[in-house]
Amino acid sequence: MQDLGRRVAFITGGASGIGLAFAEALLKQGSSVVLADIDGARLATVAEALDGDVLTCPLDVTDREGWAEARRAAEGRYGQVDILCNNAGIGGDGRALTDMSPESFDRVIRINLTGSFNGIATFVRPMTERGYGHVVNVASMSGLLARPTLAAYGASKFGLVGMSECLRQEVAPHGVGVTIVCPGRVRTRISETTRAAGSERPSEAILSTNRSIEAAQVAQMMVQAVLDDRPLVVTHPEFRADVEARAEEIIAAFD
Repeated sequence: MQDLGRRVAFITGGASGIGLAFAEALLKQGSSVVLADIDGARLATVAEALDGDVLTCPLDVTDREGWAEARRAAEGRYGQVDILCNNAGIGGDGRALTDMSPESFDRVIRINLTGSFNGIATFVRPMTERGYGHVVNVASMSGLLARPTLAAYGASKFGLVGMSECLRQEVAPHGVGVTIVCPGRVRTRISETTRAAGSERPSEAILSTNRSIEAAQVAQMMVQAVLDDRPLVVTHPEFRADVEARAEEIIAAFD
């Protein structure tokens, strides 16, 4: 997209963190925003402070009928959605995979991966029919690198990366872009949202760095990625060596 003015974006997990920061960045570009989140009370509060054209939409991303209602609300107000940002997500429970309950594993996959599919199933076909649009899927550096006690979270984010790469190839001929965001540690409310989703012990595990950045920094990278139709956003360059080592292991396996 060369211009974000007068575009309409639908953002999940929009009541805080990266989702809210992306909404603020798009509003500054002249976009209208449909801000969706499972926490309706917080959503209403943060929306009041935003400067621009905002529609709030309480939404559980695992609820497909809820997605259908959200689409009706968005299209009723704006006619169409040009940008879909699948940002809603939770962390794991900090346990090794063999100690993780099936309920905890299912919860992470259902929200982080299937929830993103639900957004794609709701909004992307109309984009391909119109011949333009953009999808931004917020994954994680855990979608590129595996670490202990992050197995379910990593499975959801590796899955989201793979699904997004397939989607980009499928919709590119129809004028629709797809960007995958793989941040390292970002200052968000993920521990709180993970607990609210039902986890008794949100994971405090991080990858091999203590450096955290502000969500607004990630949001600016996301805006530029949409403008440039970039396939990937990486926020923490210090992981480059680890990703290169993993790629080398894969290439070596061919030999």
